[in-house]
Amino acid sequence: MKASMLKTFVFSVFARIIVRGFLFEWIMLWGEGPREGLGSGKRSGFPSVASPKNRKYHILAYHRVNDQQDLFFAGTPVKVFRRQMALLAEHFHVYPLQELVCRAAAGDVPPRAVAITFDDGYKDNYEVAYPILKEFNLPATIFLTTGVIGTGAALWHDKVFEAFRRTTVSSFESAGVSGSLKTIQDKQQSLNRFLRALRALSPNERDCQVEGLLKALNVDLSGELGALMLTWEEVCLMAKAGIEFGAHTVTHPILSRMEPDDARREIQQSRRTIEEMLQVPIRLFAYPNGSRLDYNDVTKEILRQENFLCAVTTIVGLNHADSDHFELRRSQPWGDDPELTILRLAWEQVAA
Repeated sequence: MKASMLKTFVFSVFARIIVRGFLFEWIMLWGEGPREGLGSGKRSGFPSVASPKNRKYHILAYHRVNDQQDLFFAGTPVKVFRRQMALLAEHFHVYPLQELVCRAAAGDVPPRAVAITFDDGYKDNYEVAYPILKEFNLPATIFLTTGVIGTGAALWHDKVFEAFRRTTVSSFESAGVSGSLKTIQDKQQSLNRFLRALRALSPNERDCQVEGLLKALNVDLSGELGALMLTWEEVCLMAKAGIEFGAHTVTHPILSRMEPDDARREIQQSRRTIEEMLQVPIRLFAYPNGSRLDYNDVTKEILRQENFLCAVTTIVGLNHADSDHFELRRSQPWGDDPELTILRLAWEQVAA
């Protein structure tokens, strides 16, 4: 067994032992603060604990949940997701994002508070993730890129993933990016470089370069990716069952690369479409891609002017009462070991 594999195995076993044992319960108690019957509020052997006003919380970010083992846009494996949800239901307080943000603003965050979110609106959110969420009675928020919901269209980055997945050419040059495509690793590296180049472009330039890529890679995707995304019927069914929805633009552009009026239209139209379909106010937003380079102060001000409650990024970290509501951080699930994920969540909230 290779050293790296042995190390991973040891950490996995160690995490399972902790989550199922006394040490995990000690970590959980540490994060809860003083309980009734413990005297003056000081607990012998425990460090000081944040009050409800200062407690931090996690927002978890997912995209897809499936067992396709896609090498270009991996989803969370079903077994892993189910175990994560079971552990969250057992050990954490899971809230809809809107309620959790409001609780934080009111200084009323319980210990081990978490919100679950999904970006874009992939069909497996309904077919795979939603039944598991129902099984454990967990709320979640799905941010919809409305231009591809119920339209048969595909997101621009899904076209790029599929182009690199299908191509049989041995090398390429497009959008100022070139590279070998002889192996899976070559394709993955070229894909990442190409995506970085596209994210620096305006939406119109980006779409032109995607079409150029398809030609360079000799791939025809006419009408083949429409089944990837949710339908409005599926969205409505989940909404009636308590799943929360937020806006994620119409075409998934990098908002910081757009003129302010164009960015506002993307935000307004995405929200308006969801409100018309669900007949509920939409106050949550997720920045496409969501890194620090993908939004700016102008974007944030547009969201404030449009009376959104908050916006989430893909910047990893915890949130608290004083966090900028238009720059909330999210955490990605870590690897394929659910116990290790849950242990890390619990420890981060306690140690922060």
